[in-house]
Amino acid sequence: MGIRCLAVAGALLAALIPFQAPGQDGKSDGKLSAEHARFITSNAISTLYHELGHALIDTMELPMLGKEEDAADVFSVILIDHLNDGALADIIATDTAQYYLLEDKRREAEGYDYNFSGDHSPDIQRHYLIACLHYGANPSVRQPFLAKFLVPDEMIAAFAYRRQAADNGWQWTLRQIELSRGAGPTVTFREDFQPITEAEIAARDAVRNEVQYFCR
Repeated sequence: MGIRCLAVAGALLAALIPFQAPGQDGKSDGKLSAEHARFITSNAISTLYHELGHALIDTMELPMLGKEEDAADVFSVILIDHLNDGALADIIATDTAQYYLLEDKRREAEGYDYNFSGDHSPDIQRHYLIACLHYGANPSVRQPFLAKFLVPDEMIAAFAYRRQAADNGWQWTLRQIELSRGAGPTVTFREDFQPITEAEIAARDAVRNEVQYFCR
């Protein structure tokens, strides 16, 4: 089964450039620290995985028993493990979870209420989802990952079960993708504008590298 996904760099870059790495206040001369470049790269990758989840739901007409945005978030966490080794997967998951935690803190600081009517779950819930599912894939090894976040103890016992349920939910789709590999390029990369800043270039390069992997 051939699967087509269009990764549009412009849309991704527009969403990713405001990201601030932990400890940065957004005031800079345009030069990225290594930490900020890693943070942008991690979130570009996880955002691409999320959008790929949407593309698969659409092109494969996958049934949804809940919100599609939640399903795409789950798929993104699964792909972080599926396509990256243990150390890199931890970095991507950590930076992505940290982003949603920072977004929730910014919402609180600016006095905005949660938007429960939106398609996306609240940022703090997306933060806990990533922490839950990434840790739940390998609890015996990923305690240092989980220790970076203030996850309530009563939540942790269910993480392995929830990750297994997530894997089961996407297992058939991933199997179809694996069976289709070698049938020709299935992902197209298009840049809607030429990146200028270091942040834009970092996000563009992260997406481009992932797309090249998909097309191998």
